[in-house]
Amino acid sequence: MSMERRVDQAERRSVGGTSSLNALLGLLRDSGLHSVVVVGGAVRDTLRSRPLRDIDIAVRLPCAPPQGNDDLRVADARVSVPEFWAVLRRLAAALGCPPQAMVDPVPFAGSYIDVLGLTCVIGAGERVFPDVFVDTENRLFNARPELSVNQIMMNANGTIWPGEAVSDLRNGVAKFKDAPLGIRLRQVLRALRTCRDLDLRPTNRPLHIMYEHLLSLEDERVLNEQLKEDDTLRLLQDLLGTSSDPPEDQLPVRILYQIRRIIDQTRLGA
Repeated sequence: MSMERRVDQAERRSVGGTSSLNALLGLLRDSGLHSVVVVGGAVRDTLRSRPLRDIDIAVRLPCAPPQGNDDLRVADARVSVPEFWAVLRRLAAALGCPPQAMVDPVPFAGSYIDVLGLTCVIGAGERVFPDVFVDTENRLFNARPELSVNQIMMNANGTIWPGEAVSDLRNGVAKFKDAPLGIRLRQVLRALRTCRDLDLRPTNRPLHIMYEHLLSLEDERVLNEQLKEDDTLRLLQDLLGTSSDPPEDQLPVRILYQIRRIIDQTRLGA
């Protein structure tokens, strides 16, 4: 089945008012990099006529995603997927930067390109996958839960899919998509920020997942460990409206109370 048949029900529209995104789509077309897909915020915010934070990209790979019974685990940082890096090397050449520069956000046309999938996960038979990639059926695989509105995709020709995620965005609904690995504090905070910024109302399932995860964070060691991951602390500061790190004596009770209050406000649409 061709891609055009698969995305018949997705919205097709021209992309306007986003010069950096248009410039990237043009670069991908000119370079024949049709396996690079724009994902998440840049597509979502374009549909909402909002300014872009940055442009997240994922790579389409010729493989099916890990199955739910694969007992997926995070790989050692030294493990990589050759097909994934082959695409990134071509993209780096088109951008005029060394491939190793792609591990950090790359300045481009007044914005930044941020590559998803740099962490690897291992499934059954020791098969290695990026933790985010587009599979052979043009579905976005995420190793950890993400809101459906953060999984909207756009190819180099401007085709947007899946239609269900576009519909959730239009209807102001926040739903988590299933993922083989459990949620972390970073995904909770990202979901809350997206709901805040786009005035989305989460359904019962994501609320239950977020409240349940907070219970695991009552262990101070677990909370401190997750606060150190990626941009988790920055996300927390953004949601709390502060630029300073939380005082040590606030961990974990005060911070968990603040996060729970944000979830409550999101649930009530406050």
